[in-house]
Formats: sequence, C-alpha cells, structure tokens
Amino acid sequence: MEHETLAPPSGKRDASTSERVLAATERLCAERGLELVSIRDIAREAGVSLSVIYHHFGSKIDLLKTLIERRLGELFCLRQPMIDRLEAQAQPSLEELLYAMIAPLSLLRKRGKDGEITGLFLARVLISTVPEIKHEIDRGAGRLTQIVDLAQRAAPHLSRVDVCWRLHFTLGIERMHQWDYDRLEIMSEGACAQSVDEAINRAVAFAKAGFLAP
Repeated sequence: MEHETLAPPSGKRDASTSERVLAATERLCAERGLELVSIRDIAREAGVSLSVIYHHFGSKIDLLKTLIERRLGELFCLRQPMIDRLEAQAQPSLEELLYAMIAPLSLLRKRGKDGEITGLFLARVLISTVPEIKHEIDRGAGRLTQIVDLAQRAAPHLSRVDVCWRLHFTLGIERMHQWDYDRLEIMSEGACAQSVDEAINRAVAFAKAGFLAP
C-alpha cells in the first residue's frame, strides 16, 4: 500500500525523519544515480511512508534540491578559503588554483564512509541529465567568473576564451576523477589503488599540463 509506514532500519530510530530521508536519498543516488532512484525506493530505504516524504519535501525533485543545496554548501566551504588565498596573491599560482577546483570533491572522501557517499552523490549530481537538477547546477555557473579571473592572472599569456575552454576541461577532470574510480581499478588491474591525496595530486598535475599546452 502506498501510504503504509515501513519499519525504520536498525540504528536510525533516533534520527529525525527528514534527516533519515535525506540520508537514504544520498545513499541510493550515490549507488544508482539520480535518474534510477524512485520516491518509493527512498521511502523503503528510510523506513517511512510516501506521504511522509511528500509532507516534508513535496516531491522527489524538491527533496533532491534540498540535499544538493546542503552538499554544495559544504563543497563551497572547502573551496572558498583556497580561492580567497589565491585572490590575495599578486600572481596566483596556477597549480594552487587547479587544486582548488579539483580537490574539494575528493577531500570529502576523507570523512570516511559517509564522505565517500557524499562525494559520489555530488559527482553524480554534477553530471546529471535531469533538467531541473541541471538547471540548479547551471545557475551556479556564474560564480565561476571569479575563477576565470584568477586563471587569467595565473596564465596571462592565454586569452579569456582559451582560459574558459581549459577551465571547462578541468571541471571535467574534477567530476570524472571522483565518479569513475571503479573503471580505473579495472583498467589498471588494481595497480592504481591509491590515497586520496595521491589521486588529487595526479589529477592536478594532468590538468596543469593540459592547461599549459599550446
């Protein structure tokens, strides 16, 4: 029955209902992708009825927007201090700027299992084709103007058009670097298992080489 209340999973009875729903949404979307998770799946995972989710969030899209806003806020808090330090430099370090772009999403993984789930969830959000979610992400693209300005100061020999193209490809590295670790392990037959810091440093080095290419 659609409005039948399911038993909460073990260990989650003390959590607030909304937090339980948000946590279930994040786990399922990180594992399957936003498009493949239904509101029924979330209700079952969270141990609540469909009517409870509709009461707290209104719809699956509104639920996702609530969670995305929270997680992007955390990402901003990790990245912005790095950007502020670069702003204070007469000629910002290109390597540090690329680190500020690539590292925060991966640094979430250092928070343990929950951090890994959050990092994978955000990586899926950033490549989502759901129109409402894509619109939310695109809405924040205006904030990249500050990064474009910093990149021009860091690489003054490049035109603004070249800088934008190279930052665009760097964002691709940021997103795929976090999302597709399984393929890397399969391709390397396990040889590329590494620490978070090493993975970030390799991604930054690759991005820097591409950014400075003719």
